Amino acid sequence: MEDLTRHTEVACKHCGDPCEDDQVVYDAVSFCCQGCELVYELLHEYGLETFYQVGETPGVSLKKTKSTDWEYLDHDNFSRQIILYKDEQIAKVSFYLPTIHCSACIWLLEKLYRLHPGIASSQVDFSRKEVVITFRHNEIRLSELVSLLHSIGYTPDFQNADTKRKPYRKLWYQIGIAGFCFGNIMLFSLPEYFGAPLFVGEGMEVLFPYLIALLALPVFFYSAQDYFKSSWAAFRQRTINMDVPIAMGIVTLLIYSYWEIFTHSGQGYLDSLAALVFFLLLGRLYQQKTYDHLRFDRDYTSYFPLTAQILTGESTKAVALAELGVGDIIIVKNEEIIPADSILLDGNANIDYSFVTGESDTVNTRKGQLLYAGGKQCGTAIRLRVTKKPSQSYLTKLWNNDAFTQNKEEYFESLANKISRYFTPAIIIIAIAAGGFWWWAGMPENALRAFTSVLIIACPCALALTSPVTLGSAIRILGKVRFYVKNAGVVEAISRADTIIFDKTGTLTQPNASGIIFRGKDLSAVENQMIFTLLSQSIHPLSREISAFINARMDAEITDYKEVDGQGLTAKINGIPVMAGKSDFLDKGPVSEISENGSAVHIAIGEKYLGYFELKQPYRANMVEMIRSLGMDYSTHLLSGDNEKDRAAFETIFGERENLHFNQSPEDKLAYIGRLQAGGHTTVMLGDGLNDAGALKKSDVGIAITDHTSFFSPACDVIMEGSMLAQLKSIFEFSKKSIRVIKTGFFISLIYNIVGITIAVQALLSPVIAAILMPVSSFTVVIWAVGGTRLAAKKAGLKHQNNQQKSWRY
Repeated sequence: MEDLTRHTEVACKHCGDPCEDDQVVYDAVSFCCQGCELVYELLHEYGLETFYQVGETPGVSLKKTKSTDWEYLDHDNFSRQIILYKDEQIAKVSFYLPTIHCSACIWLLEKLYRLHPGIASSQVDFSRKEVVITFRHNEIRLSELVSLLHSIGYTPDFQNADTKRKPYRKLWYQIGIAGFCFGNIMLFSLPEYFGAPLFVGEGMEVLFPYLIALLALPVFFYSAQDYFKSSWAAFRQRTINMDVPIAMGIVTLLIYSYWEIFTHSGQGYLDSLAALVFFLLLGRLYQQKTYDHLRFDRDYTSYFPLTAQILTGESTKAVALAELGVGDIIIVKNEEIIPADSILLDGNANIDYSFVTGESDTVNTRKGQLLYAGGKQCGTAIRLRVTKKPSQSYLTKLWNNDAFTQNKEEYFESLANKISRYFTPAIIIIAIAAGGFWWWAGMPENALRAFTSVLIIACPCALALTSPVTLGSAIRILGKVRFYVKNAGVVEAISRADTIIFDKTGTLTQPNASGIIFRGKDLSAVENQMIFTLLSQSIHPLSREISAFINARMDAEITDYKEVDGQGLTAKINGIPVMAGKSDFLDKGPVSEISENGSAVHIAIGEKYLGYFELKQPYRANMVEMIRSLGMDYSTHLLSGDNEKDRAAFETIFGERENLHFNQSPEDKLAYIGRLQAGGHTTVMLGDGLNDAGALKKSDVGIAITDHTSFFSPACDVIMEGSMLAQLKSIFEFSKKSIRVIKTGFFISLIYNIVGITIAVQALLSPVIAAILMPVSSFTVVIWAVGGTRLAAKKAGLKHQNNQQKSWRY
């Protein structure tokens, strides 16, 4: 390390704080303390010096950072409370980092893997000031990970991580100071407003302009600082964002006003500058509150309503996830998601954590081990004791895991970004042209008014708000009709769909069979118990119905359990092979002749074929009307794993014989959707999420129909409760109307900008009025987006049942 010397006060290269008398110099660069210098040296050592090109002095000051012993984090009692997932190799943890403040922070935190080989990846949520880190715990301990974050200025806050944070504190301070200065500047400007020295004594007419100039400084340097920082960051990256014209307008007003005051030619426009910043900040607060409200709805009201099967005595009951508490015993069956961190109480479990990690390999766990929320059981039903309260917002985030998110571009958000990219340079050109025209005409005051008014009033903020607010409101409305959407891009994709594909069993048919009859030899009590034990492991609709029909006790030993999608189940019960499923899966006995709208589940115990359960499955309510109605606007298809016994009935419903396909395996369904997409069709697939996972993921929109809300498929884009299937046409219509609301919002924003700019270039609009109109335009667009989606829901006939009564309302 080079010699350290003392120098005069300069700004710290890392954090930007004054170096004062104890500055440290390394590599001819000044730092305010040894800590900042060490971070600088560390970043250069690992090739991350471009951190200082992302932002101006982007680092966090380490001068007041205290050294801390983080060893306690490695104790199981503490680490279990903060670790999201851990296996033999990797672990995932989420930290709240209050010092995150700019794009450079995001850049550095997402490059943590460069600082230590044990860190696999890190992802920052800037709005929440959170980072999720995946690391190899055999290479870097949790305490070492936190120490590393601490050393670069991002110390996790464990005390306030789960409490209500105050992200608006600085913004409120900025608004308060701007408002205070604005009010006092207007007070000192009263003599000029009235055009007479009624309120001033001898010499005060000279003092007041200087007081006004002094009051403008905190507005300029503190309240408006975010606009300058954002603009400077854009210039450094050779781009122009929407804050650039605002910053130009503020600087122009300040320079011109100071010139008038100090040349004694007038009092300038500092009252307009203070008012401008004050109203702009109010608009920014309103926009941020709007976005946060949408996030709140997404996290706490619009998520899918998972339930858990809790064990009470010898029976189970479904409870809402919010009612699940620490110590409760729950049952998790094959293909079900573990709703909360829990201890395995008996036997072994094979857990698929791809929902959490993206890795598809299953993890074998033994009795007494901790299982993490989001894992999927692959095998026999297991009993778990809950150790941590479940979080539905956490599971919602897992559902949006990049590993299961299809690459569906949100068209309108992309369109807004493209418009904004060209909008800002165009506005700057118009403002310069308008100001130049009035200056050339010999009217400098008009030139200033036109230049600043154009820069301020012409802002694409309203345009940027239209799409997220409309689609966010649409997602909330769809959640009320139990149509739970993964993200806003899905609503856009539904609006463009032209082809709808249905599965049959569990999708178009009721999950509750109207009658169950066993065709074959009489079953003994032991045989019934063995069949019940096998079928109780599965959440397939037919398995659930038959096991409920038998209603025996599940106290037999089960091993070698396997469930083959679309075919059946097999296992050893007390060491004896038991099979249930299609006749060709058992390879025993003839295919049964089931009457219309019925299903058969064949049974074999040992080497002996016993017969089959015949289930009468009625169609869902209004299913026929729904499909015929959709057939008027969409191409409708049926892909069923059952045989063709129902073809004649479905031909009268679908109308297109060539669109009906039976005896379809999961691979057949996947290939069929691929052929439709290759033909240019935008497809929507509706299935039960069990046998149709591949088809749901392949389609442009995959809708999992479920009546058993402890199950959902990560491959789907939408989870829909089966009882609401009759409203599918209304949901599709609502999606289309929501897109029309967005287009209308764009038109409103465009008209506002055209009218505003037309008036502004004529120097007929003061900067203060422009500053007021800017948040008003955003408010107007938000009102339209929210009100428009509600009106669209009403016109589409969308409705939900309130409090289990027969009165319907949107």
